[in-house]
Amino acid sequence: MDRIPTIDLGEKRWRGIWVSKNDIVEFLRCRYRVYLSHVSGIPVREFKDSEAIWAIIEKGIKFETTIISEGQFQEVNLEKDLDTFVHQDLVLHTPMLFRNHELGIQGIPDLINAGKGKLYPVEIKMHKNITESDELELAYYWKLLEPYRKGNPKS
Repeated sequence: MDRIPTIDLGEKRWRGIWVSKNDIVEFLRCRYRVYLSHVSGIPVREFKDSEAIWAIIEKGIKFETTIISEGQFQEVNLEKDLDTFVHQDLVLHTPMLFRNHELGIQGIPDLINAGKGKLYPVEIKMHKNITESDELELAYYWKLLEPYRKGNPKS
């Protein structure tokens, strides 16, 4: 498996366990499963044994892949290239692992609306109604991207 490029946001001082957006969403669904994952070092996905859950997850991944492949997004695969596009008014597809060292969180946003440096995270969903976990995911990515933000999102 290829290594995912990592973008370190903020000072490199985090020494604890990295928390991902998926960890938080899984925590909403089953706190004990996430606890077991973190204390054992075994990925949360290995605690899921239901074929139905995996079928739903795979359907979502396929939907997201289709949206990204059919969309007109600026593909960015290197941190140095991200600096080129962050000040423009483009939607970026950045399959890179972002790490916020101040908060100890990491993740890979589906898309980022660069918004001339404002960096609005975009999550691709195949369901119709917004859920609590959808809002949590956007808030998570909002905080994740905060150190890299170049523009004032309020303007």
